[in-house]
Amino acid sequence: MILNSELQQNLTAIQNRIIEACQKANRSPKSVQLIAVSKKQSAATIRMAYALGLRDFGENYAQEYIEKRQELSDLADIRWHFIGHLQTNKTKQVVPHTFALHSLNRESLLIRLLEQSDTHCQVLLQLSVDPLDQGKTALDPKIEEQTCTLLKKAQMDGRINWGGFMGMGPADLESAETLLLFKKWQTRAMFLWNQFHWNGQPECPILSLGMSDDLEEAVLAGSTMVRVGTALFGKREQA
Repeated sequence: MILNSELQQNLTAIQNRIIEACQKANRSPKSVQLIAVSKKQSAATIRMAYALGLRDFGENYAQEYIEKRQELSDLADIRWHFIGHLQTNKTKQVVPHTFALHSLNRESLLIRLLEQSDTHCQVLLQLSVDPLDQGKTALDPKIEEQTCTLLKKAQMDGRINWGGFMGMGPADLESAETLLLFKKWQTRAMFLWNQFHWNGQPECPILSLGMSDDLEEAVLAGSTMVRVGTALFGKREQA
């Protein structure tokens, strides 16, 4: 398990990276929310991070998340973000207790959410960042508009709290290439948001983009949430 001093050092370094990126982007650091990606990390490690002031934690696997949430139920103001692929048979166990679901990536999941009466968490539509992504994790671009239409209808009647978009950058690209892809992604996300905008809906959506290796590029492209695991916790603990 990571030592408290190392975790504090890592957190400070990440916060400084966010501040510097915001300065370059002429943004306030308060406009970027840090999500600590705690998948494969122990409950004890999460408690340590919580004690350092972190409140937002991201999990990828439903069963692991369910167990951690129960073990850490005494942390009343902790905010859980589910950022992984969510199976439709796990929605009732995950969604009602989650602050934000980042990974709405298929219509079957949206339909399942619409069948539930307790979907009050923020729901983010997962859009592909890499044009070579064949829709394995993100929503197929061909049905983005159709899904946005369904989301708009669901939000208007109160069944879905549609908050914005999530994206995952490709690995092993130069910074300039990553930034270009992120800016194109942000443009498409804002186009979809504005296309389905109506009175009462926030002008600016949540943009969950950027991880340990590319959070600076994400902030420069307008991300409002960055999801950081390895740079914070180090190498993941084994299950």
